[in-house]
Amino acid sequence: MNTDIRKLIDRYFEGETTSLDEQMLRDYFANENVPQDLMMLAPLFEFISNQTLALTVLNEIKKEEKSKVIRVTPILKNYRIIASIAVVLIVAIVLVTETRKEQIINTGSYVWVDGKQFKDPETVMKYAETSFGNIKTDRDIIDEQLNFIFE
Repeated sequence: MNTDIRKLIDRYFEGETTSLDEQMLRDYFANENVPQDLMMLAPLFEFISNQTLALTVLNEIKKEEKSKVIRVTPILKNYRIIASIAVVLIVAIVLVTETRKEQIINTGSYVWVDGKQFKDPETVMKYAETSFGNIKTDRDIIDEQLNFIFE
């Protein structure tokens, strides 16, 4: 067997081995009974063995990934496109109507008194002045409280 292994090693380095021959070499160098003069080749075949195992595992992972791929049917894709367009249209409509509401609300000055709307600038100014006159500042409130305490 020892001479057969040496011939097989020579064929391996000449590039004339089959995958079965290479597997035999990996198995041989995986054993603990390797002659001292061939021990320097053991790490090479151990590396190749580990690489083969790693490639096998990688190929299995790739096969599992391919089987897990979910294909999107054209009908489902069309529904997604239609739903996206509908959402964009709804958002656009809401934005346009909100902008128009703000424009309608912010046109001109007006005042509401007893449920009636007045747009006349003089009437609006009169009620605005009256309302501002009724506002109490913090200082006025503090003065009133101090007067109440000291009376």
